[in-house]
Amino acid sequence: MKGTHYLALFVRLFAIGMFLFCLQRLSLSFYMLSYEGPKLDAVVGVVLAVIPLIIAAILWQFPLLVSRTILKPEMDQEVELLQPTSFLAIIISGIAVYTLYSGVVDAVYWTSVWFMKVNAVGVPVWAELGVEAKANCLATAVEVLVSLVLLVKARRVARLLVDVQSRA
Repeated sequence: MKGTHYLALFVRLFAIGMFLFCLQRLSLSFYMLSYEGPKLDAVVGVVLAVIPLIIAAILWQFPLLVSRTILKPEMDQEVELLQPTSFLAIIISGIAVYTLYSGVVDAVYWTSVWFMKVNAVGVPVWAELGVEAKANCLATAVEVLVSLVLLVKARRVARLLVDVQSRA
């Protein structure tokens, strides 16, 4: 298989993810439409969910066209098979990037909460936060640290996993 075929697979997977994201947004918008009162927010929510839904349908229907537009012709060659350790390191790095993204978003949220509490209340912020908020802050810190370690040491973790699997 060529590079465009692999990229087309990822384009289809991205379209599936985009579709699921749109379903979540549409369900929330339809839920808002069922209530009394102004409907403008719900209508805007439906429109903002339908646009990515249309893009997801286009990506699903034409993944090879999209992948050929992304990859240059000189880059579209036969792909060599990877060693299992290298492939596992790539997967671990992908998981680490995904969890790092989630952790950084959560860290930004908790940092902004922290600064809002510092400016609003004279008592120490850590005493002001509830038990659940403290646990979420700690979980966010652990998530960011583990993601960074996995990202930096992905090859070593992959070798360790392959060694453990070969011993079993």
